[in-house]
Amino acid sequence: MKYIFKLMNGTDIMSNSKAKSSGISTKADECIVESSKGIVLERVLHVNISNSMGNLALAGPQGGFWKPVDGTQFQILGQAMEGMDSSAATHQLSNAMIHEVTLLEHQSSFPVPLGVQISCVPSNEYTELGEAYAYTVLPTSAMSVPQSVYKSPPMSEDTYEWKKEFPKYNATNLESEGIMHVNNQAFVFIDCEHPIVSILRHNAHLIGCDIDSQKKLEGNWYKVSKPVLKTCCDTLRQKVLSKMQTHDLNTLSVQIHRLNASGWEDLGDGSLAMKNFKIKASASPEEEEEAKRRHLRQFTSTPFSYMARIKIKYELDGKV
Repeated sequence: MKYIFKLMNGTDIMSNSKAKSSGISTKADECIVESSKGIVLERVLHVNISNSMGNLALAGPQGGFWKPVDGTQFQILGQAMEGMDSSAATHQLSNAMIHEVTLLEHQSSFPVPLGVQISCVPSNEYTELGEAYAYTVLPTSAMSVPQSVYKSPPMSEDTYEWKKEFPKYNATNLESEGIMHVNNQAFVFIDCEHPIVSILRHNAHLIGCDIDSQKKLEGNWYKVSKPVLKTCCDTLRQKVLSKMQTHDLNTLSVQIHRLNASGWEDLGDGSLAMKNFKIKASASPEEEEEAKRRHLRQFTSTPFSYMARIKIKYELDGKV
């Protein structure tokens, strides 16, 4: 089914009209393309993070971290297709569009509140200190009622058409994928299928000539100045890719943090750690102090766990 593809609500950044300034043309123009959507999948992840707060503190930034075992990402999250090699499998996961994330159930034995971050989900739940998480967890709690963590807004046909025409490209790799850099030179070579070629094809003023009339290196690479490359990439990010939320599921991860504390071992005024402290009435002051020290050590050395079942609905490219 064909339809008229217009970028930016009718403003086509690849216009045939020349801009009146040095910027890129923005007058509306129409292209006929074939509509094609990807593969929509659902996966349920079982997340299990167990450790003592003392060990989590020692682990530093990687403390409380969960991710699929290296090498299993495609097995867990991908969709095998005929003719797919390891490079294609990695690429398939690199531009996933997240439709919905649901917390099916979870339970925590940690005696402190937690903040959970998921690499492919915006952090839209905040604490009074400004810390942001996908969702938060109360101390020693359990929840078995499904909770929506994230739901994407409806995706436009423009988004699907970009993924059909330029499936390899996203906001982070525009200046690396399909780009051949030359050391100590003010120009680069760009692959003839790079999306900025489409911009240059309809904005000849940027390079002062018709891009299709230019000789290609090895029949595949156009020579373009670095300033032109930057202008085109910035325009694509601003006018097209800012509307697209893609994520690299090769790096999918979940991480827990302690809420509103300087670290996992932060005892504050000690009231939380001493909440369940008990001592015999007959204990001497020395025995009481030693019991308190032992209780505090146990608070940070006791293993706790956070377990969750998280369902992710996402979309992958439908071709190798």
